[in-house]
Amino acid sequence: MANFSLRGPLCVLTNALPNDAGTLTRGSTPPLGTIGTNPDAGVARGSPAETFDTAIELFENAPQGTTAIGVRILGVLRKARQSGALSFAALEEDGISSPSEGWIKIADRLQNDPARTSIWMVHEAYHVAW
Repeated sequence: MANFSLRGPLCVLTNALPNDAGTLTRGSTPPLGTIGTNPDAGVARGSPAETFDTAIELFENAPQGTTAIGVRILGVLRKARQSGALSFAALEEDGISSPSEGWIKIADRLQNDPARTSIWMVHEAYHVAW
């Protein structure tokens, strides 16, 4: 049985076991699979809006998107997407957010990478959700 450590909020997002304050026991977690469950999940479609939609779809179709925290994060992402509070920007870091104002900015260099965009959107939406 392989063990490896994940720390803090990542444990919540990955549905890790609560033992050792962040140790994920691979044998007790769902088997690894493909990203998303739709055949076209994760395919870049072109525009920034389409990249955001694909990135949200990736998380929505992931097992973590159905957990209690995942549903809350999806709500934050959908609200930010609908209100225009989700955008690409020239950033040194991969993403930033304002929990008090609810906006999320993702580095524009990730614009053609829906998978990495999804990872950082979920990360920043976690901050906004709390």
